[in-house]
Amino acid sequence: MMKVMLVDDCQLILRGLESILDWEANGFCIVGEALNGKQALNKMENEQVDILLTDIQMPIMDGIELIRIVRKKYPDVQIAVLSAYDDFKLVRTAFWLGAQDYLLKQEYDADTLLTLLEKFRMECRIRAEQEARSGDTEELRELLKKNEKLQDIVSENIGELRNAFLRNMIRKKENPDFSRMKQLGIEIPENNLVFMQFVGETACSGDDVELISLILEREVGRTLEKTMGGYFFCANYNEYIYLFPMEYVENMDYKDNVRKVYDFVNNYPDERYHMILSAGASVPGSRNNLLLLAEQARQACQTRFIKGKGRLLFFEEFSQDEQDGFLNTAQSAVDFGRLLKKRDLNAILRIGMGECKTKREQDLLITRYVWEIVRFAEEENLPINCDKIILEMQFLLTGSSLKERDCWMGNTVKHIFSMADTQSKYLIQFKKCIEKHYEESDLRAEDVAEYLGISVGWMGKIIYQETGKHFSDYLNHYRIGRSKELLENTNLKIYEISERTGYNNVEHFTRVFKKIVGMGPREYANSQSGYTM
Repeated sequence: MMKVMLVDDCQLILRGLESILDWEANGFCIVGEALNGKQALNKMENEQVDILLTDIQMPIMDGIELIRIVRKKYPDVQIAVLSAYDDFKLVRTAFWLGAQDYLLKQEYDADTLLTLLEKFRMECRIRAEQEARSGDTEELRELLKKNEKLQDIVSENIGELRNAFLRNMIRKKENPDFSRMKQLGIEIPENNLVFMQFVGETACSGDDVELISLILEREVGRTLEKTMGGYFFCANYNEYIYLFPMEYVENMDYKDNVRKVYDFVNNYPDERYHMILSAGASVPGSRNNLLLLAEQARQACQTRFIKGKGRLLFFEEFSQDEQDGFLNTAQSAVDFGRLLKKRDLNAILRIGMGECKTKREQDLLITRYVWEIVRFAEEENLPINCDKIILEMQFLLTGSSLKERDCWMGNTVKHIFSMADTQSKYLIQFKKCIEKHYEESDLRAEDVAEYLGISVGWMGKIIYQETGKHFSDYLNHYRIGRSKELLENTNLKIYEISERTGYNNVEHFTRVFKKIVGMGPREYANSQSGYTM
């Protein structure tokens, strides 16, 4: 029986969820309820939870922070958001942090809720099968035959289940399990398959990137799959995969079809969200070589750092030496990337270029290492001129000694790590600045950024990456936290507390307080023992 935790600061919502469904009759049980994220985490320490249904806007700890922590501590828990119509931006953030689905509070009914729960149950079973890598694959088929209702639910969500399977296969680089593919209805011909990998390069705002990651898979994928077949899915944040069969047409190059796909996918987000996509394409191959085709597409896409972004790159157009070199150095590049994420400078310095037998091997390896450095810098939102790094690398490739290359690589990584450490220091300085100046009603993001000596954009990325909040949200939460302390420990009037925490308008202060805490400041004060307004 699947165990479910319900989290919402509204008792009516919780009672409604309890009564709308015969939970145990459908194979689910509610093992806990909580009014905020903190309560939920406390209960999850003592109770196994398979599915978490959580509101977003709650006092003490909101749903965004709860999802962030649960995803780290309990990665196998399935998470769905209980959303209001005006929560859309928060829902996008929740999806990026790890939520897998959502229910609109104004519209859900028993069937909608049960469909979501059954989808989660099926995903858990598929994941368990993949992890065990054993057992009879007929078991799930028999279950589907016996339970017509479950068949309908799986049919409605089969697209998401297929994408999850393919995504997991690519990420873990597991050889394809064709029996499980057949079970999920994934039909892939034996030959003439092409892999394409897309990466978003630019967007007008972070919200646009998050929105594309949520809907591009469905909207673009549905059209491509209907017209050309195959499977389009989001492989990672801002990265997409399209696996499709290439029909043989006499006197027609497969690249023509690939270009049509690229133009369609690239123009779609560009017209609506002002995003440019780079793409890499494999050569046509057999389904027995799916991982090789995926690696070819990835390698071709990575060469955008050298050959230019916002374009389509074919693995076939590289020389044979380049193709062999890219594939032969793939594992070394993966190992280097892992060391970057661990920030293990000593291990990186020990690697160097010493194991390369020829200058050609050195050229390929240093190119791969630089790609990993650029990827690391972009993922960490570091304010580093990646184009400059690539130009320096290209200069080294024209003629330099092994010692010079090792020295340059070491200094570049040291600089990258120094910037990453500096970013952490900026966050500490930012928090100290807020603590010192939060009482100033005219405190602006521009003022704090100037105090830190960095741009507003970079400061915003640092804050959001580390806290999940934009500047105004962080400032409001800090101010309200201090106002709660004053309500608990002083006899100040509400308007006095409002002024002391940076709010000139008491009505605005009250609205912000209620939104964050879940009740007004007067009600909160009255709820504290020993103090009555």
